Amino acid sequence: MDNVIVMLREAVIGHQKMPILEGISLSVFRGEFTYLIGKTGSGKSTLLKTLYGALPLMGGKGQVAGFDLSSLHRKNIPLLRRKLGMVFQDFNLLTDRNVQDNLAFVLQATDWKGKTKIMHRVAEVLEQVNLSALGHKMPYELSGGEQQRVAIARALLNKPELLIADEPTGNLDPETSTEIIRLMRNLAVEYNTAVLFATHDKLVMDAFPARVLECRDKKIWEISN
Repeated sequence: MDNVIVMLREAVIGHQKMPILEGISLSVFRGEFTYLIGKTGSGKSTLLKTLYGALPLMGGKGQVAGFDLSSLHRKNIPLLRRKLGMVFQDFNLLTDRNVQDNLAFVLQATDWKGKTKIMHRVAEVLEQVNLSALGHKMPYELSGGEQQRVAIARALLNKPELLIADEPTGNLDPETSTEIIRLMRNLAVEYNTAVLFATHDKLVMDAFPARVLECRDKKIWEISN
């Protein structure tokens, strides 16, 4: 079971005491790249929020990166999130500091000590996303694709076991979207990171086939791609 990063068994997922997904059983493994699709309101974002502790598991069993979702205490949510990386449609970079300092800020906030150690880790993740030369740039000096790469670098800082990507290409042009998806596919392979990638982008899915989970009719269906 060491390879299982996400495990749900007969899980009930929803918010404000209203179930949206019921009887959900699935597993996601280390190094596995998985698409999550479904119409608006089908439960994609609700599922992701449950996995990273923003919403409680309403019923059944669930584990993420070794944390039991059914008994997850509020004080342990930051510990869970240190094992996760999260990338969203909006980049949410700090506009008053450069790329390196954006990343260093996250490490400092998660109790990393020592400037040399912090800047070494920042350099490592910038190299992973092919942005080594842009560390001194301000966010406004970067293209949308470059800003999203910084957001991915930020998600990688604490060497996550699971990378959750919620519509990360939604604001990007097709060519840039392809670059981002290729990068995230490579991360899964090279660093044995599980990636759960929520998207509406059929072109991206056609270009990079992988396992597909679809939220539909209060269930999650595994479909062929």
